[in-house]
Amino acid sequence: KVAVFAELHRKSRECGMANHTLLAEVTERRRAQEQLRELNETLEQRVTERTEALAMTSAALIESGERYRSLVDGSLDAIFSLGTDGRFEAANPATLRLVGRKLEELKTVHFLKFCAPDQREAADNVFLAGFCRECITMDTTVITATGERRDLFISGVPAIVGGEVVGVLCIARDITERNQTERAMKDASAAKDQFLAVLSHELRTPLTPVRVAISIWERRKDELPPEFQQDLAMIRRNVDLECRLIDDMLDLNRIAHGKLELQFAPVDLNAEVRHALQMVEGEAAAKQVVLSFDPDAAHAEVVGDAARLQQVFWNLLQNAVKFTPPGGSVGVRTYNTPDGRVRVEVRDNGAGIESGVIKGIFNAFEQGGAQVTRQFGGLGLGLAISKALADMHGGTLTAHSEGKGRGATFTLDLELAAPTEPAAEDRRTPVPTSLELSVAHREQTIRILLVEDHRDTARIMKRLLRSLGYDVLTAANVAEAIMAAETHAFDLIISDIGLPDGSGYDVMRHMLARRPTNGIAVSGYGMAEDVLRARDAGFAAHLTKPINLEQLEITIKRVTGSDSVSTKGGQ
Repeated sequence: KVAVFAELHRKSRECGMANHTLLAEVTERRRAQEQLRELNETLEQRVTERTEALAMTSAALIESGERYRSLVDGSLDAIFSLGTDGRFEAANPATLRLVGRKLEELKTVHFLKFCAPDQREAADNVFLAGFCRECITMDTTVITATGERRDLFISGVPAIVGGEVVGVLCIARDITERNQTERAMKDASAAKDQFLAVLSHELRTPLTPVRVAISIWERRKDELPPEFQQDLAMIRRNVDLECRLIDDMLDLNRIAHGKLELQFAPVDLNAEVRHALQMVEGEAAAKQVVLSFDPDAAHAEVVGDAARLQQVFWNLLQNAVKFTPPGGSVGVRTYNTPDGRVRVEVRDNGAGIESGVIKGIFNAFEQGGAQVTRQFGGLGLGLAISKALADMHGGTLTAHSEGKGRGATFTLDLELAAPTEPAAEDRRTPVPTSLELSVAHREQTIRILLVEDHRDTARIMKRLLRSLGYDVLTAANVAEAIMAAETHAFDLIISDIGLPDGSGYDVMRHMLARRPTNGIAVSGYGMAEDVLRARDAGFAAHLTKPINLEQLEITIKRVTGSDSVSTKGGQ
């Protein structure tokens, strides 16, 4: 019994220990299950949150893709991609509309097929640069499905995936209308230039006989009654003014198009101011306006275009005389400024400039308001041209006035020339022409062929040249000039450029084909290209109508190399 009870006690203890262990395991399992349940709940929440995040990201990507697709599809520019084989891989609707093809068809076509034949090589080279990791831009022309030519501006970047170039992404803008507009504007500009040139020619031609006649009578003015001399001076002033207005119109057009060229050389400003004062002496005397000049500038040498600087001074002086009442005064002063420049001041005690308009006084067609324009007349181009010429010389032109009725002062500042510059007089040394004849001391009369279809100009020019002692034969067209050359030998040809049956260039070329002959071109066209064209045709000089007598005499002597001629009648 004791042994049985001992065994039962031992079993009971073992069962108790087993029950305790089992209870602990059950407790641990319950705790693990609770943790697993909590973990499952957390995981479900995280999965839910992640799913929602992925859904939001996907929606954002879809929205971004839709926006990108809308942007590409709605673009007016052609957007397309090319593979490394040069074939289309993708294209937006604008590309399809441009070339007139469907996308499936476009994917089978090489891009060079759409390029104009004369531009395929250049386009191929540009796109090869894109396949070599370079950004590209180019202007090219494509041929649409209907055969229409369209001008495109194309820009592109290499498409890189995984470090490898897989194609080129391109944007092409149709610039056909823009190019057509630019060409139309150029054509319109050229037409305007041609119109101004023709207008200038038509205005200058009838002024030529008037100016020549004035020059002839001015040589005999001491024989004329005082009233006739006054009328002659009045005609001269108005003809010169008309010529100046024509030149101003052309100069303004040249400046606006950047076609005005300057001939830079050393210039003495004091000397050019004196020349300009001489040009306005007659007008000032007629209005009893007193002119004065104070050349206080010890150093007045600049590098510039003497003729254009004189034009600036003439404009300023003519403007000052114009707006100064009878009995008033116009003064010019030159002096050196502390900053090493030379200054020219033109001051008057005339009408003055109101503060509200002085800022625009250098604008074209601006004279200080409609009332001033009606009172004093003119186009208001002189100051605008003068300001542009001052700027082209690297100088500054300013205006100052205390107000209406208190006069005005115009100031031009220019940089001084370097001390090593040659003397200004050197610019007046005549340059011999390639066709000069060595006749400086010839005794016989110089024979001139005058080719001019304008009857009045031909008559008065012949009279003038005969009065200077030249032997003159006239021709009204190319045929008459050639006929005259068959029977006479001429030392000089003075020919108008526009002739009924050809041009003066034809006359000159024919003369040169027979024998070396000097020529002077005379034309109402005075653009730089006209001068060059005359030179290319073989003329030694080009004079613009209306002809200045002194300039004509100097040119004839320079071209023929003669200092004097014998007096003999003409034909």
